[in-house]
Amino acid sequence: MRYTAFKLQLSSEIPLPLPSGSIDDLVDIRINKAVLPQLPRNQTLYGTWFEHGTREILIGWENYCYLRIHRGIAIDVQAERDGNADFIKDPILGLAMAMALQQRHHYVLHGSAVAIGDQAALFIGDKGQGKSTVAAGFRSHGYSIMADDVSAVDFSGGIPRVRPGFPKMKLWPETLEQMGEDPSQYPAIMPGYDKKVCCLASCFHNQLAPLAAIFVLATGPRLSITKIGFTESILALNSNRMGSSFTKGMPRQLFSRIFDQCAIIAKTVPIYQLTRPRDFRLLSETVKKIAAILT
Repeated sequence: MRYTAFKLQLSSEIPLPLPSGSIDDLVDIRINKAVLPQLPRNQTLYGTWFEHGTREILIGWENYCYLRIHRGIAIDVQAERDGNADFIKDPILGLAMAMALQQRHHYVLHGSAVAIGDQAALFIGDKGQGKSTVAAGFRSHGYSIMADDVSAVDFSGGIPRVRPGFPKMKLWPETLEQMGEDPSQYPAIMPGYDKKVCCLASCFHNQLAPLAAIFVLATGPRLSITKIGFTESILALNSNRMGSSFTKGMPRQLFSRIFDQCAIIAKTVPIYQLTRPRDFRLLSETVKKIAAILT
């Protein structure tokens, strides 16, 4: 199967929940079924095994699946049990794709991105802070989504730009209900999970856009947006980078490049602390305040 994501051509032996892409001969990333070596048990993180090589990283979950991401051009996948096809799609499109994009010299953040005019705004923050919810709020106000969950920052044009990711979002049922939509009309991200997948065919921004601002989400008693300094920005960018936990054994050249990219973003892109109550009634005001900053 052929797909398009992040302005790249994907070829996958595993069917993925994405619209079919180009049928030309060029393939940027191949996703293959494979038999992979068992990972060493001495480098574990919350049950995840990982090992860095000079041009690859191996990641595995015991009795679940193994992934080998090689030079940003191949993702090899071994499912440990029959019937894992639905479950392994999420790590392929999440962590594995993030590591492939990192190998392709992008800085990859765990966050959501929206297009405001010809610019991009990116939302990061701890789990449960509402990154996808805020992005969905922009969607409700007629803006286009650029990425959800995996947001890749590109440096090839001389300035940080956001690459358009997957034309879909993952939202909780209560978020959909608050936006006047029926959660039962959307499929779950995988069997047994409550979160839903929403396709974005009509509101997806499919072009690179300059990164105009990053908003670090937090919960507080009132809505406020405050610009933060360089050091705090570095900490926020690093803690929200996908794969930031897998630094042990990382090749020095890769580590240095990631740090340099982090510093470039912190120096050139305004980063704000966005504090808001958990109140859907303030979502519209949040969208208007953010849009006002960038227009």
